[in-house]
Amino acid sequence: GDDLSSSSSNASVALGAIADTWVRSGSSINSNKGTEPTLQADGFDSGRAERRIFLKFRVAGSAGRKIESVKLRLRCSEGSISSGTVRSVSDTTWEEAKLTWSNQPSIGSVVAEEKVAVEGALVEFDVTSAVQGDGTYSFAITTATDDNVIYSSRENVGAAPELSVSYLGEASDAGPPADASPPGDAAATDARPPVT
Repeated sequence: GDDLSSSSSNASVALGAIADTWVRSGSSINSNKGTEPTLQADGFDSGRAERRIFLKFRVAGSAGRKIESVKLRLRCSEGSISSGTVRSVSDTTWEEAKLTWSNQPSIGSVVAEEKVAVEGALVEFDVTSAVQGDGTYSFAITTATDDNVIYSSRENVGAAPELSVSYLGEASDAGPPADASPPGDAAATDARPPVT
C-alpha cells in the first residue's frame, strides 16, 4: 500500500503576486508597464533595449510551521534559450503602477539560475533560499542574452505568476508553547532572592 504518513502533515499554499511589472532601458526609461498582460526580460545589445521583470509576493499564515520549499512559477508566453536569472530585491516598497527603469530598486544576488524557457510551459524557479517566513518578498528577473523571454503577468487571469510555499508540519496556535512562562512573570516562578 501507499505510505502517506510522511506527507500528510505537510501543506502547500499557492500565492499570487501582489505586484508585477517590467522595465525597459533606452527610449522607454520613464515608461510604466504595470498594466500589461506580459512580463519581459531581455539582455542589452546594440539593437535592443534591456528589459527586467519585477515581482512582489506577500507570504503570511505560516503559523509556526517551517518552510520546506518555495517555488516561483511563471507561465511562458514566448520561449527563449534563457528563462532569465532570478535575483533578490531587498526593497519591497516599489509600486506596480509607478515603477520604471529610472526608479527601479537595486537588484541583489542570484537566487535561482537561468534555464531554457519553453513557450506555453510553466517555468519553475527554486527560491527557497530567499524566503525565510512570513513577510513581503521581491524578485527581479534579468538575462544577459538578447533572446527575449516573455511571461504572463497577473493581469493575465489564469496564467498569473505564483509563489508555491510548502510547509513542514501542521500549523500551531499563535500562543506561546505550553511550557513557556508568561512574560513578566519571572518573579512569581523564581523562588530565589534577587542578586544584590
